[in-house]
Amino acid sequence: MEEAGALALPLLLVLVVGGGAVYWHHHRRQVMRAGLERLATRDHLRLTDRPCGLARGQLAGRFDATPAGDRRYGLRHAVEGEVDVALDGRTVRASLACFEWWWEVRTQGDHGPSYQTRTCTVAAVRLPVAVPGTIRLKPEGVLGRVGLRRADQQLESEEFNRRFHVRGSDPQLTVRFLDAAMQHRLLTTTTGRTIHLERDLLLLGGTPAHRDGSLPGVIGQFPAAAQDLLGLLRAVPAQVWRTAAPVTGSGGAP
Repeated sequence: MEEAGALALPLLLVLVVGGGAVYWHHHRRQVMRAGLERLATRDHLRLTDRPCGLARGQLAGRFDATPAGDRRYGLRHAVEGEVDVALDGRTVRASLACFEWWWEVRTQGDHGPSYQTRTCTVAAVRLPVAVPGTIRLKPEGVLGRVGLRRADQQLESEEFNRRFHVRGSDPQLTVRFLDAAMQHRLLTTTTGRTIHLERDLLLLGGTPAHRDGSLPGVIGQFPAAAQDLLGLLRAVPAQVWRTAAPVTGSGGAP
C-alpha cells in the first residue's frame, strides 16, 4: 500500500501540472482572441487568414520578416482593413494588414536537436499600383557593420551602409527609394527592422518602439506597426511612384 501511494503522488502531480498548462494555454488563446476582436471592432478591421490576399504558404520564405525556418511556420492574429494613402499627390485606396509570423529554428543541445519558436510582428500594405522591381532592407550583419564584408548595394552614406543591408532588382529604383530624406528617416526610426517593397506590396517587419497597453500580447503592437508602415509609405519619394503602373485585375502581385 505504501508503494502504491508513493507512485500515485507523482502521477497526481503530473496530472495537476499538465491540466494547469492546458487550462493556461486555453485561457491565453481566449484572451488573445478577445483582444483581436476588440481591436478589429475599434479600428474597423476584419479578421483574416490571408493578409493582403497572401496565404501562409505564399508568405513563407518570400520576405525577410516571414522565414520558413527549419520545420513548421505560420501566421496568427491577422487583421486587415482599407486605408486611404497619398501617392505622388493623389489619394488612393489600399489594403493594410497586421499579423504575427512564427517559425521554428533547429538547435543542437546536449541531448540532441530541438526546435525553438521565433516570432516577428509584420505590417503589410497592398497598393493599387506596382513599382517595376523589388527592394529589400534588413539590419546589416556584424561583419558588414565593421566594413569587413558587404555584398549588398552601397550608398553614399557610410553610416547607412553600416546599419542596413540593401538589395534591389534595379539599382536605380533603389537609389530613388533611398534618397537622403528616406535614409535619415530609416536611421532614426527603423533600425533593427526589415522592409520589403515588391511591386504592389510593402512590408515592414519587427517590433515597433511603442505598444497599445489596452491590448494583450503582440496584438498591442499592431496599431504602432500600422502607423509605422503608413509613415514609411508617406515618406517614399514621389519619384518612385512615377515609375509605378496601375495594377490590373484582382490578383495583385503574385
